[in-house]
Amino acid sequence: MKIKHLIVSAVTAVTLVVTAFVLNAAGAFRSVTDDIWKYEIEQAGASDYESYYNSGLIPYAGNGADWFVIYMKQYGITVDYEAYNTALDKYLESAGKLKATDYERIGLVKACLGYDRNFIIDTINNKTGTGGIMSTIYGLMLAASNDYVSPDRITEIADSLVSLQMADGGWNLSGAYSDADVTAMALQALSAVRSYGYEDNIQKGVGRLASLQKDDAGYASYGVNNSESTAQVLMALCALNIDYRTDTRFIKNGHTVLDALMGYRTSKGAFSHTKDGKPNALATTQALGALVCADNYEKHGTFIYRYGNIQSRPVQKETQPDVKPSPEQPAKTEPHHSCDGSIAATEHTQEITGVHEVTENETTDENITEPAHDETTSGGTQPEGSTTDNRKETETPDAEYIPDSGENDGEISGRTIKTIIISAIIIVLLLIIIIMAAFKKINLKRAGITGIICALLILAVSLSKFETVSEHYKTGKNGDYVSQITIKGYDEVILSTTQVYISDGDTVFDQLLKAVSEDRINIDYTGSRTAGTIYVRSIDGLAEFDHGSMSGWTYYVNGIMPDVSCASYEIHEGDVVEWIYTDGGDYEAVR
Repeated sequence: MKIKHLIVSAVTAVTLVVTAFVLNAAGAFRSVTDDIWKYEIEQAGASDYESYYNSGLIPYAGNGADWFVIYMKQYGITVDYEAYNTALDKYLESAGKLKATDYERIGLVKACLGYDRNFIIDTINNKTGTGGIMSTIYGLMLAASNDYVSPDRITEIADSLVSLQMADGGWNLSGAYSDADVTAMALQALSAVRSYGYEDNIQKGVGRLASLQKDDAGYASYGVNNSESTAQVLMALCALNIDYRTDTRFIKNGHTVLDALMGYRTSKGAFSHTKDGKPNALATTQALGALVCADNYEKHGTFIYRYGNIQSRPVQKETQPDVKPSPEQPAKTEPHHSCDGSIAATEHTQEITGVHEVTENETTDENITEPAHDETTSGGTQPEGSTTDNRKETETPDAEYIPDSGENDGEISGRTIKTIIISAIIIVLLLIIIIMAAFKKINLKRAGITGIICALLILAVSLSKFETVSEHYKTGKNGDYVSQITIKGYDEVILSTTQVYISDGDTVFDQLLKAVSEDRINIDYTGSRTAGTIYVRSIDGLAEFDHGSMSGWTYYVNGIMPDVSCASYEIHEGDVVEWIYTDGGDYEAVR
């Protein structure tokens, strides 16, 4: 009897401990989410949820506040949501032509709030897939959020999305390998139709996400570990009913995806893009979405973009559409290409945000890190501030280089600087000898030591390379091989095709620095050149997120977008590099 009582007591104690732990964890979890709301309320100069909603969200309906309204509703915050729907209608009346993903995002808000069924149906039928892969993802999310369209229409959209799945199991905006952000969002969309016959596609995508996970359980885009990618994956796991707390595929060194996301929390309660960074608006928005999503999953087992039930599909699909080929596994059919490219799709994901340091086991972001955007045609994406003066356009990588006249516009040359330094050393030597002679301190030993020191200094200076900034970045005078570079901004060319001389070991980032320095084009970047994790945030004042939450800079070498940071990709003779500012989309669309 005593043994029985002991066993019962032990089991009860363990149960109480586990329960206390779970409740405490849940409380801490809510606390983090509440802290984000407090931060947002403070940033808006409001005092509570209602004043924040009225002054910080409603005035920005359709243009930056939509995701917050969804999160508020799904978090159980009570406000007058009809007022926001009215504000959305006013925005639609005055906004003019919008991108497909804008309509779809607004449709998701209306679906969440329970308004405008006709608008939602019209958006699903007429906007889905018209703005690249992200408009297909958003379209499927909207179509599967409730009983709006027939199973056949939902299947049509899902088929379109899985046709863009790559051989490695994931999805991307462009490039050779799939991306964690886009793959996570595609899986969020497909989660509602897994019973329609897409389980194999979903499992391949899940496997891809598992392979992309970092040692700290987080995720990276454009070569940089970041919170936005991590947040999107957490949302995908919740949508697929994969318990991120226990599923060993997504636990690394004892850490979960949620643990990794918490690593980006700042002291102010907001979230940063990179660890130990400053509060970042997009990072905070997506972290909030992921936390609200996880909260709903833990409490109700629901997904924040699902607001009702869709009709069942009576017969499951027997075959799956072909997937996009990766370089190592060419497909039997022609690869599919996204249209204009709705990178903004992730106003709710990362900007990509940049340059992704990826290999076959990573992915390209950035932009950066969520975009969808304006349609452009060949040559249509050319950045502002085109500076073609003093640049020679070339047609082929090995075109003959015609050097500048060599004039430095009155600037002192590196050779002259070296001569001045050597002369100064000699003069100092003579002065020392004169002073020692004047005080009768000179002798053979002292003169010899002084002479040797000066000789060593002169030798060191002679062997050193002295250049002015313009000399160092003088095209054709700092390298052994010819390469080409073009920089295209949002709507015009910043730098037309130009020759840049490179040396063995130079990277795409080295080439970029040489090119922009000669024309005094400003760039802003973060990361480490030594570690090869440079991320270019801005060129000539055109910065990431200027044209949507997924807009940013990407680069291509000989027409292919590498899966590594620009500071990790070594450039070779004859390489043609294109830096392209994209708001999210297909390479051909922005060329």
